[in-house]
Amino acid sequence: MPSTIADQSVFRRRVILCMDGTWEDPASDTNVFRWFEHVNMSPHSYHGDQWIQIPGYFKGVGLTDTGQENPVSAMVGHGIDQQILDAYQFLSNTIRDYKKDEVWVIGFSRGAYAARSLVGMLYNVGVLASQHMTPRNLRAAYEFYRHRSPETTPESTEAYAFRKQYQCMNPLIRFLGCFDTVGSLGIPKLPFYMGGSLLQRLFHQRYHFHDTNISPWVQSAFHAIAIHEQRQWFQPVLMKYAAKPYCEQELVQLWFAGTHSDVGGGKNDPHDADSCPNGSLLANKALKWMMEMGQERGIVFTRPINEICHGGKFTLVDSYKSSFIYRLLHRKDRFIDPQVFGHKGIHALYEDGKFSYITDDDLASYPSNTLYTYIDFLLSGKKIKPSGV
Repeated sequence: MPSTIADQSVFRRRVILCMDGTWEDPASDTNVFRWFEHVNMSPHSYHGDQWIQIPGYFKGVGLTDTGQENPVSAMVGHGIDQQILDAYQFLSNTIRDYKKDEVWVIGFSRGAYAARSLVGMLYNVGVLASQHMTPRNLRAAYEFYRHRSPETTPESTEAYAFRKQYQCMNPLIRFLGCFDTVGSLGIPKLPFYMGGSLLQRLFHQRYHFHDTNISPWVQSAFHAIAIHEQRQWFQPVLMKYAAKPYCEQELVQLWFAGTHSDVGGGKNDPHDADSCPNGSLLANKALKWMMEMGQERGIVFTRPINEICHGGKFTLVDSYKSSFIYRLLHRKDRFIDPQVFGHKGIHALYEDGKFSYITDDDLASYPSNTLYTYIDFLLSGKKIKPSGV
């Protein structure tokens, strides 16, 4: 790093916000944390400019201050507010030049939901000027964002007035990378006899304000989605292009073999003596793809990507059986919607569906039929008009 403040002033900044999933922290070794720990913080050149990269890591919801799992907090998404605000404040304290610096946001699971919500907040209220960054004003900005109404949309008179009052700036989001975003905070719509209506009132309504569409300020967005997840608590939230982007916008969503944790990574049992030192084979593939997308757009890692994501062990993970909570509802295959992905054909699947890194028997061992249902659709030869996602 440059040794003096004067030296730092000549460097453009790449601020990288890494937001992890439920119950995840550095010990979990998810793809979000691996991305964070491999960000190269040494000065470097890119396209003729001098850069420094400043990453921040934000643990997932459902953890106590001591790092213990809190099942109730995890189930209802408690803590997502603080995760968003922590990342927002880190960005405010780190960014220097809104015309030259870049903002990158990475997330997994509910952390991906939080990441996309953060980006929505940045669109709505921007970043408070440093002289206005107080706890009270930060809370006011968040409450303005979460108060969803026609009067508080980003283009509303009230939003313009708020940004002017607090001298807020809208940063360009150079890169938004999400591993298997789950929606409604992962809380399914349970039947009434299981307390569904109460959960809806208490939690869905509280968090319905989160904006998960791509902000017009997002330049590049990438989404790795799990084909074989069957828990109804973990329905994916797809991305959509902004209606009126402020920059040339690219969006790539790709389906990967495996369940939710296969795509987002993490140690199912960090104390397992038989665990592979290179981690999960499937998680490595999703991370490799996301890192390659980032590297092509300027980020620099500590080591070659092939070394970071090398090898790994295939382990069949039946996430549906991992907790009795998930078994309260029946298995439900995810759906690769032809209206959304049909025009991409086989290219909607990682490696065009070959998944050469695992055997056909391994692939067939998953109880989900999502992959085969989509392939059957492609073989049918039906033509589908894309929906714009």
